[in-house]
Amino acid sequence: MRSFIIFQILLLIFFHRPLSASDRSELAITVAHFDFLKQAEESVEGRLEYRFIDSERPMNPFAGVMMNSDGARYVYAGMMIDLPLWHVVFITPSFAPGFYYGGKSKNLYFGLEFRSQLEISLRYKNDVKMGFSLNHVSNAGMGPPNPGVESLAFSIVFPVYKIF
Repeated sequence: MRSFIIFQILLLIFFHRPLSASDRSELAITVAHFDFLKQAEESVEGRLEYRFIDSERPMNPFAGVMMNSDGARYVYAGMMIDLPLWHVVFITPSFAPGFYYGGKSKNLYFGLEFRSQLEISLRYKNDVKMGFSLNHVSNAGMGPPNPGVESLAFSIVFPVYKIF
């Protein structure tokens, strides 16, 4: 728990900067089916992400935490690109290294894990986005074995206009 708190403090220090007029940060709330492809350690997954969106930069940082119903936890921070396909349709690829604790869930055999994700969403008039994503978490071959896990998710992404 202490390492989780230290990691969160470091994220706040690293990503903190004054807000500008181009900021459109977002808070994503996600529910997912954990290990939906292999179905060896299936469970319900929940995620909370803060996305630091700045329209002046093509890539933006984000940070989040994942927990599943079998006690797994994953704390991560990475980069994402929010690409408009049409006026209201967005595709958002992202990549994030993080720290994984398996609990009674799937053993990924390495503390440092990497998440790659592809999200497709619709943005509504109130700037709320809803979408589906597919992600893969694995140790990228850094530790044998490398079973990996995939999640299929539904997200609601809320705009955050003012933080303080």
